[in-house]
Amino acid sequence: MQAMIPAVKNFCAWAALQGGDTRSEFEFALSVVEWDREITLPEPTNPPVVDWHLETACGFSGETDSPARAVADAVLADAHLLRWFGMYEHYDDEPDMAVFRRSYAYTPLIGLDGPLVCGELFMGISLQGPDIYYPPHAHKAVEAYAVIGGTGDWKQGLEPWTSRAPGDLIAHPSGVRHAMQSNAEPLLALGFWTTDIDSPIVIVRG
Repeated sequence: MQAMIPAVKNFCAWAALQGGDTRSEFEFALSVVEWDREITLPEPTNPPVVDWHLETACGFSGETDSPARAVADAVLADAHLLRWFGMYEHYDDEPDMAVFRRSYAYTPLIGLDGPLVCGELFMGISLQGPDIYYPPHAHKAVEAYAVIGGTGDWKQGLEPWTSRAPGDLIAHPSGVRHAMQSNAEPLLALGFWTTDIDSPIVIVRG
């Protein structure tokens, strides 16, 4: 993680300077994480979606000197150290969720059980395969996202879909339903929770 943690810290510093709805979340991350703390390396695992799409997603991370590209390059540098997880096992009898689960994974970076321990937030990298719909979901936690690689569409509540590209920052207030759709490229994102980090995620139907 010698590449990823410094790259993520630098990205947070850049994102905090951009202002907007996510500023306070990135400032919070900068203030509560002990960035120089010793890292505990997990046993690496690579589900198929990572083998298929991680390198491609990182290749669609914008300009060479952009903050998003720096994170993507660090992800590739540390890829052999990462432990990836799936989600929503209890929804696997629902066809749309079964498709989603085969094409989505995340790797924790910072948190209670992360390689860099912090009890006040959870931060990780997610990977979503191309042309995959992440159905509407909600959680009590306040969340911030940053697109790192690929492009995708985001939706919150009753708002229209919005196209997002590498370097775009997205705020999800507590309890607001949101959904994501990857396009022709796989979607790599940095996401983190700054409140209620042990709260459940609920798929919202209807």
